[in-house]
Amino acid sequence: ITVKDVLLSMQRGGGGGLICIAGIEDGFVHLRRMAKEYHEAIYIIMVEGEEEEDATASVRWKKIKGMTKGWKKVKCNTIFDLPRDAIQPTGVDSTLEYLHTNDVAKNVMTKLKASSKNSQPEEDDDERMR
Repeated sequence: ITVKDVLLSMQRGGGGGLICIAGIEDGFVHLRRMAKEYHEAIYIIMVEGEEEEDATASVRWKKIKGMTKGWKKVKCNTIFDLPRDAIQPTGVDSTLEYLHTNDVAKNVMTKLKASSKNSQPEEDDDERMR
């Protein structure tokens, strides 16, 4: 994601924005730099990972736990946490069903919609009625 992408998403009328997907191990240095100026336009949605059980993965797991803490410290508007089952739906219908039935997902969607409305310029009542 670039500064240009953030600026374009902030100028869109009627809500919306950008959704960028990153793995914990992708790092957050670039995002942290952009957050200095554009933190109000950044929302982070974290999905719980699976704990790794074998001994060879313990070093990697510790690294991931540390990087997760770093992601959570990035200056942004809001950070949401979703349970692991949020990424299980594979099709559009199953994803929509999940978003409409899971209480945590519904709460996140409600907060994102409210935030999108709050960031939009106020309209006159006459224009809303048209």
